[in-house]
Amino acid sequence: MALRKILTDGDTALHKMCRPVTSFDARLHTLLDDLKETLADANGAGLAAPQVGILRRVVIVVDAEDNMLELVNPEIVSQEGEQEGFEWGGRWKSFPDRPHLQWSDGGKYTSSMIRAGDYPPAMPPYREEDTDMTKEEIQAMIDAAVTAARPPVYTSVENCPAWARETVQKAVDEGVLRGDQGGGLRLTDDNLVNLQMLRNLGLLDGGGA
Repeated sequence: MALRKILTDGDTALHKMCRPVTSFDARLHTLLDDLKETLADANGAGLAAPQVGILRRVVIVVDAEDNMLELVNPEIVSQEGEQEGFEWGGRWKSFPDRPHLQWSDGGKYTSSMIRAGDYPPAMPPYREEDTDMTKEEIQAMIDAAVTAARPPVYTSVENCPAWARETVQKAVDEGVLRGDQGGGLRLTDDNLVNLQMLRNLGLLDGGGA
């Protein structure tokens, strides 16, 4: 492990876009170890790779029990996080800070308090609320699944996919397709594929009734 230089306000690296980590190899483990050592030496609450000049989505954070948590390619969703009691950080104007979620017990704990070792209490455990569905909602979900699983039926030449229209029209002209009493067709995707194969074989030519 080795100490890394922490960049300060004004360094252009702090304003560049980070790239996701794609190789979970020894270099990544070395970077994580260096971040931990640098963070411990600075007595901070968190340290991201861009703050030491490495444009990768890697960050170390310290929880309420002083455990260092390794985050690689974290995804931040502020709205959902705030609904669970977190606060959306990274809106500082005095210095650059990557957007992040933070737990401060409803804003009772400031950054200076946290740096001094006065941490907020542990976040309350998440309890999923009961979301019983009504019979109507269950039936609607079943109906939607059945509709999605049912293959489409094409009732006219115009209703068919563009790639099949010419073939279907030829089959109608040659009398291969007659439709129902009202002249409507009822073709599935499999029917269209079979008609295209017949046309490729020349079996739709001159086959009129």
